[in-house]
Amino acid sequence: MTAVAATLLLNRFDLALGQGLKKAKLDGDHPIPYEAKLDPVFYYTKATFTPYVGTSFRARGQGRDEMLTLVAVRDCGVQPTTKLTTVKARPTDCFALRFSAMGPLTEITTIHQLDHGALGKFHLFLTRSEDEQGHLFYEAIINHAL
Repeated sequence: MTAVAATLLLNRFDLALGQGLKKAKLDGDHPIPYEAKLDPVFYYTKATFTPYVGTSFRARGQGRDEMLTLVAVRDCGVQPTTKLTTVKARPTDCFALRFSAMGPLTEITTIHQLDHGALGKFHLFLTRSEDEQGHLFYEAIINHAL
């Protein structure tokens, strides 16, 4: 029994070390779930939001609606920092949306439904921050695999 196990191990040494599995996962493209394609954010790009810098988005917060103003849209693509990578990274379209807010949405970081006159209703995960003057901001990062 030991001899059979050793033979199998030596013949599939790459699988024993997880290398075969890693290669198998990277060789094929993974299908995008149907439900993800139903979300409008799936189709939104940096160019979708750029014309709406300075416009208002309504978000629900602490039992009332808060108005958020889109103040910036910026690239946030990640570049490899080392040449030691053995697998080429999949290209992405990554950008950040920064909103100013008059009041807080909630005390926790969570997904919020936003409503915009031209873009309609959609959900974004928003993180809260303040600048040095105490102005309240929310930021969303959108990262689409290409």
